[in-house]
Amino acid sequence: MRFRYKDLTRFYKGNTHLHTTNSDGQLPPEQAIALYRDAGYDWLAVTDHNVVTRLQDRSTRKFCLIDSVEINDNAADWRTRHVVCIGVGKRFPERSGFGTMFAAARKARAIIYLAHPHWSGNSLTQIVRGGYDGIEVFNGVTWFHNRKEGAVYLWDELLRTGRDVLGFAADDNHGRPAEFKTHDMGWIMVAAERLERGSILAALRAGRFYSSTGPEFRSIELDGDTLTVRCSPVQHVWLIGPAWVNRRINSPPGTVVEQHTFDLGPLLAKEGRLPYLRLEIQDEQGNRAWTNKLFV
Repeated sequence: MRFRYKDLTRFYKGNTHLHTTNSDGQLPPEQAIALYRDAGYDWLAVTDHNVVTRLQDRSTRKFCLIDSVEINDNAADWRTRHVVCIGVGKRFPERSGFGTMFAAARKARAIIYLAHPHWSGNSLTQIVRGGYDGIEVFNGVTWFHNRKEGAVYLWDELLRTGRDVLGFAADDNHGRPAEFKTHDMGWIMVAAERLERGSILAALRAGRFYSSTGPEFRSIELDGDTLTVRCSPVQHVWLIGPAWVNRRINSPPGTVVEQHTFDLGPLLAKEGRLPYLRLEIQDEQGNRAWTNKLFV
């Protein structure tokens, strides 16, 4: 098996889910871009509903914009599908029906993930049948709606089956409610070779990123069976596998850790071949960050 996070060099901060006045957002595209650029982001995927807000020509050497869209498929029994497609290309058939748009995104080799599955009422069976590249494990705007922002349980269930499903954190910024901060709530840090469209998309496809609502993974290194994690100051570091499988360091209140080493040898000897292992960290404020599946 291959270690996914080998030879990390630099992370680029990006958001993969937000809306402008081209669909149901409150900000024009220019203001949305400025909001994230000024907040220290390196790249952005604007995902208006069923329409591609074309912004690639506004990319610069210091800020990259990727052609993207969110497509919707409403259903009965209080369920819906909202699917984010990143990197859809120039010939995307927008506003043409869910099936047509989904097929076009697949043909363009877009990164396709299921948005806010808890909020949408998506079941594990639905997600498996959808064949998505990933799901949102955190969605900022649904926290405001009804506290259905998380989907880590569904993600772990998918990983338990052996699937390499990627986990995304995103704002889903609509610019409302206006009295609250609606950006920089959740994001991903991508280990791309360069800050440009092709390199970012390649890193996304390879799962070479982590998601966060605050903490930072600074390096993740594997030497034999020794896994070393360096991060921003956090209170908890978990190495998580299926069901009960875990190794962890929990720092007492008022103290933090910035590095921890896990010996994988005894864990693998005890549990055998595992369908997945991932890392999760949490800071003193309760903010979290998640890697993807470590070995593929």
